[in-house]
Amino acid sequence: MKNFSQILLFSFVLLIVFLVFYYCISCGFRAFIITSGSMQPALKPGYLVITKPQTRYYVGQIIVYHFKPKPFLNEQKDQLIIVSHRVHSLHAIQEEPIYITKGDSNFQEDLNHVKQSQIIGKIWLSFPLVGFLLAWIYERLGFYPLIVLPAFLIIIIQLLKSLKDS
Repeated sequence: MKNFSQILLFSFVLLIVFLVFYYCISCGFRAFIITSGSMQPALKPGYLVITKPQTRYYVGQIIVYHFKPKPFLNEQKDQLIIVSHRVHSLHAIQEEPIYITKGDSNFQEDLNHVKQSQIIGKIWLSFPLVGFLLAWIYERLGFYPLIVLPAFLIIIIQLLKSLKDS
């Protein structure tokens, strides 16, 4: 009976986690890992940030946006760059807002002016150092110790238990 209640509790927790992730994805929330120091001290490398889409953004908010860089010799033409910077000022061209952004630790504004269509969302939540852990898990080197090794240990423990019982 104890095993059944533990399995039921574990299944319930997994269901809740799934529903929360489903809700977040369906509402447009996205997660990104901060990889540069341009937003220090507000956001340091290794932060996991969750973005929330909005219809309008304001000066002082940290937004995540994408742009296509001008191609150089060996760059891919379709590569998108994702940037997390603070809205420094706001202008309008033919009633469309144009956002001027700047990293907190940068000395000047970004050269790329950001259109509303380029913005993924404003930073809603941030988690220090979690990004490093997720990046490590995502890499093949992190996958083995975190997934394969515990699975292998569980199999060995179950085999030893079954040999001991017989």
